[in-house]
Amino acid sequence: MKKTLKIRLPKLTEWQSDAFHKIKCGMNTGRNFVIKSPRQVGKTYFLKYVLTYYALKFAGSKSVIIEPVGYAARRIQREMFKSLKKTRLLESNNMTDGLMIFKNGSELHFHSAEQGDSLRGLTVSGILILDEAAFITDDVYDICLPFCNVWRAPKLIVSSPLFKQGFFFNEFSDEDNTVFDWNRDDYDFSRFLSEEDYKRYLKKYTKAKFTTEVLGDFIEAWSEVFGNFKACVCTPDDMAPVYGGLDWSTGSDNDETVLTLMNKDRQVVYRWATADTDPVAQVNIIASIINSFPMLKGVYVEENSIGKVYLSMLRKAVRNQAVIHSHDTTNEQKREIVEDLIVAFEQRNIGIDNDPMLHAQLAGFQIKKLKKGYTYGNDKDSTHDDRVDSLAFCYYMFKPAQTGTVGFSKR
Repeated sequence: MKKTLKIRLPKLTEWQSDAFHKIKCGMNTGRNFVIKSPRQVGKTYFLKYVLTYYALKFAGSKSVIIEPVGYAARRIQREMFKSLKKTRLLESNNMTDGLMIFKNGSELHFHSAEQGDSLRGLTVSGILILDEAAFITDDVYDICLPFCNVWRAPKLIVSSPLFKQGFFFNEFSDEDNTVFDWNRDDYDFSRFLSEEDYKRYLKKYTKAKFTTEVLGDFIEAWSEVFGNFKACVCTPDDMAPVYGGLDWSTGSDNDETVLTLMNKDRQVVYRWATADTDPVAQVNIIASIINSFPMLKGVYVEENSIGKVYLSMLRKAVRNQAVIHSHDTTNEQKREIVEDLIVAFEQRNIGIDNDPMLHAQLAGFQIKKLKKGYTYGNDKDSTHDDRVDSLAFCYYMFKPAQTGTVGFSKR
């Protein structure tokens, strides 16, 4: 005799309940559900709830969640496993493969948009979730669309908004989709964001940052610092890099280590980024990348971020040590490097790729006042600036006489 196991899931907020009431009925409907939301109002919790529901309700189903970056996919898998491991509902959990299997035969697959073409071939019979969709490229979205065809699986597209363009904006604007707009006018977010914090962010954040992250509204593709940077998006004329820029991080607070390479026409041809690789492994990977491009003339490395130990390891690991240009960057020098990048965008003298994370950082970049003078950057509790810094370092290598040491001109 079959036993029925009753499982009580945690309570949802009002806005989560409104969305879940529709999403739970999406099995085999082929429907698109779209949620636009500010940051920190329970999006991740809600997605874990939906994944758990579909896995338990529809035995033998296969659901997939796509995150913009690998560490985000691994984080949500770890959090779900921590919640479920004592329930005896799981058969196995493989962090390496990003696969969680339930005893009823259901599978949850955790993937990253960084996998690109290697995502092809996935089939979804439960639900497909695209988290932080505004930071996933249209190309990756196009790869994901056929996943749902065979079983008419529903798609749940969720994100804090960014620009008024791209697939997330288009899907949110599509009248045929079931759309949920989580905003302060319709819901009480005070348990997540007090009135005092709201006012603090209103004063602290740039208008663009406040609009997207606190109000949860779309903005134009424009930066207060870099202007209309989207006009510089291009397909490189050739893929041979000549200069690079490395922004180093140990991975705290999801900071990324980013290596950007550009061709002779100052167009981005390659980017490698990680937020959860240990420093020694980072050195080996970066050295391998540099060694794979023997035509590289120089890579800007910030000595005060990488440290002397790892810098020495990197020099030893690359075949041509002369390619590593290390610099102890001061605030004054950082301003000059960023201002060169600003001019490059103004004069359309640079080509960038269509990377949503880079674009978000460019849009959020701002001038920061110091006790003496000013600098540039993003707030660490919102948008990071690792990809912009790496791009700026790389572009700076095109200045004349960038050999050994940098000669900074006085403005």
